[in-house]
Amino acid sequence: MKNAARDREREARRRVVQTLSPWRDHTEFVECSRALRSSLPLLNATKLGAPTAPDFDAALAYSILAGGIRTTAIWRRRATRLPHSIETTSKLCDAILLDASNSNLGAPSLSSMYGLALMRGVNGLTDVSNQKGGTASSVSSIAQSLNLPPWLVDLRHDISHNDLPTLPCLRVASLQFLEFLFERFWDVKTEQIGAAVSDVNSLLSQYKSASKRNESTREICKNLASSPRSVVTSCAIKFLVHDGDCSSKASSKQKQPSELYKRGALIPGNPSTILSDEKGFEYILKRYKQILFELQMMEDDFSLLLVVEIIGLIVSVEESGVKDSSAERVLWFALRWAEYFSSREFASSFDFSLAVNSKGVNLREKAQSKWKVEEKQFMSEGIRCRHIRIPFNGILDELEGHGGLLSRKIEQRFRDILGTGRRSFKRKRVDRAAGMEPPTSKNGKEEAEGGEGEHDREITLEEMEAMMCEQQPEPQQPEKPQELHNTNEGEAVIFESVGWEEINEEDYEGVLVNFTKTNREK
Repeated sequence: MKNAARDREREARRRVVQTLSPWRDHTEFVECSRALRSSLPLLNATKLGAPTAPDFDAALAYSILAGGIRTTAIWRRRATRLPHSIETTSKLCDAILLDASNSNLGAPSLSSMYGLALMRGVNGLTDVSNQKGGTASSVSSIAQSLNLPPWLVDLRHDISHNDLPTLPCLRVASLQFLEFLFERFWDVKTEQIGAAVSDVNSLLSQYKSASKRNESTREICKNLASSPRSVVTSCAIKFLVHDGDCSSKASSKQKQPSELYKRGALIPGNPSTILSDEKGFEYILKRYKQILFELQMMEDDFSLLLVVEIIGLIVSVEESGVKDSSAERVLWFALRWAEYFSSREFASSFDFSLAVNSKGVNLREKAQSKWKVEEKQFMSEGIRCRHIRIPFNGILDELEGHGGLLSRKIEQRFRDILGTGRRSFKRKRVDRAAGMEPPTSKNGKEEAEGGEGEHDREITLEEMEAMMCEQQPEPQQPEKPQELHNTNEGEAVIFESVGWEEINEEDYEGVLVNFTKTNREK
């Protein structure tokens, strides 16, 4: 009965604290805002003839803007209905992208795109139907209260009821409306996110200090639970794995190459006080167990993302070639954490039935200090759990051919956990999505997964999500300059639990590792 009550309490907390947003985390929102903002100088440079910075690159701005639009398309797929300011910004940027590409669209088509985006944008901001109470305000009075330029309201009236304004006029109107949206929505939201990030980082630093002094951290965890979930998740993963001290003073210090991997709170950096052994691990676990459980309660996928990040850290250190004591310390603690988060001991914290051994004893009801040797081995076993959805198959796919000795240990542990459930997701998905048949062998069956060629290329996270979004014709590239530069800006890595009901298990397992892999490459 006691366990059942605790289960109900955990489920109730999980339902209360989960607030979903279309963007994976605050970084993705800020990057998308920066990418969409490139529409302003692009329109100025290519169509309005306004002066731009001497080093402005139209082709680069075009590529960045396209990445931002793709991100909003993915958000639209996740949330079904985006905030009006995001939708309007995206539609206006769509028109600018086509306009700047010098496509075959004529002036009437471009004017229609600009006009529709402007009309719907102004209507959404000044929608009188949303007003309640007595006499409704007019569109012009609402626009005035929002500091929206009056001539944009008049232009919206002309688009709706009179002849469509000229294309140059619509371009100027789009430019001013975008500046208004960035000032009143994107900049305000970015500032709010920045403040939230600062607050969360401060709480994490307070937790580190309080846990070190063996003080109560309950109030700190309570404040974290009331913070924006996406901000808490991304900041906490960085704090735990990469940057154990969130203060600006510590972040500004110069680090030697061998010191780049020892700042995570889960990986202590002082070997003189905390040894790289089981006693040292138990000490760190005792300090951070509460916040780890609280973060898991806030975000179902927290431990999943944390494990992927930890294993990515192991692979990075092994492939860096650094073999000093600092690197060895990082590898030891990272491996131990990867084992812990995939163990029965951690999983049973969220499903108490998993702690029942062959003798019928629930070890969660027994003090850990009284566990016998065989009971400790039982709790350290690797296990799959519905509450801890670690993508074992996807991680194994990524580990093949990467890392070193410790990566092989993780690989073997995860293979043992999966057993006959091991499946490789490096399969032929891209061509199927494009309507092409995969290659077949003489007996009509698909070729082995290990075959070479484009058909065996693993689909990336961005490709998979983009295929689920609304398909739009790819605009032509700008005529001048001819060659576009490659860039990763604006092409944010996407992961969120929203909308995954339409993705099968293979896709779900297969794409999670790309989240961290791409972040490491950046």
